[in-house]
Amino acid sequence: MFQIRTIITKFHHQNQHYFSSHHCNVATELALNILQRHGFTESQGRQALSSIESLLRPDTYDSIARTINSWKRNVLPRNYSDHVVKHEDFKQVFYQQESRLLLVDEEFIENRIYQLKNLDLIRGQNDLWRAFHQSPAGFFLQDWQEFLKKYYYITFKILPWLNPDNNKNDQIHPLIRHPQSIEQSYMQIKTRFTFAQRTGFKVAESKNVNLKTLLLFSEKDFLRIYSPYCTIEEFEALEKLHSTELGIEDDKLFEDLVKLSPKGQQSTKKANNNSFMKKGIEEGMLLSN
Repeated sequence: MFQIRTIITKFHHQNQHYFSSHHCNVATELALNILQRHGFTESQGRQALSSIESLLRPDTYDSIARTINSWKRNVLPRNYSDHVVKHEDFKQVFYQQESRLLLVDEEFIENRIYQLKNLDLIRGQNDLWRAFHQSPAGFFLQDWQEFLKKYYYITFKILPWLNPDNNKNDQIHPLIRHPQSIEQSYMQIKTRFTFAQRTGFKVAESKNVNLKTLLLFSEKDFLRIYSPYCTIEEFEALEKLHSTELGIEDDKLFEDLVKLSPKGQQSTKKANNNSFMKKGIEEGMLLSN
């Protein structure tokens, strides 16, 4: 009897694995077919699906088709001269940067764009495309409360320091010029700014200061510009100190600003309980630093 039970149990597990693998393969092939219809090569499609394969179901291909159409409709520039190059850039976002964007639903896309446009950040379709192309995770998958906290800190603390003359001739928001800045952790953003400010660095005496040099350069290059006589070891020691002792009042201020921010647009569609974003939020899959 024990042997029979063991065999049955083993057969059940093998069957379960077989059906699971079978469904996974079917889901992947169906999704791949959709991507190829949208111009992805087989290699590009498989690369895009490799990191999200475990999330695919046999019926996911249909939602992926709607999602790609929604991204095209919402983020591609209205007028662009080289259609082929732009389409390649569009595909690269999914197979080289952030394949999870294939699984968000149309409602989420529209709501996130609505939220971004409500800030003094996205000032046209080209700005939206730049954010999508250069920082898809930071702008479209990051937890919105975390995004706002960083946005407010950069806007109200860093940018006035970088631009003391308050020159607003630039039609593009500095955060759109360097969109990867929003992918840095809040603590890193705050620490680098506080450090640069406290070194006595004179912004007016240098032309090489912007969000890129402040937040995106390596520690070595950052120090070369903002504090050439400080070693990396000294900076790292100060970084640890900053993370525990500095700017607590700033944190409270920007957390309050986040609470006062407008919420997303009201949904006019029936909620989809199986949507990836709902599952993602529940399981903490959205990016949060």
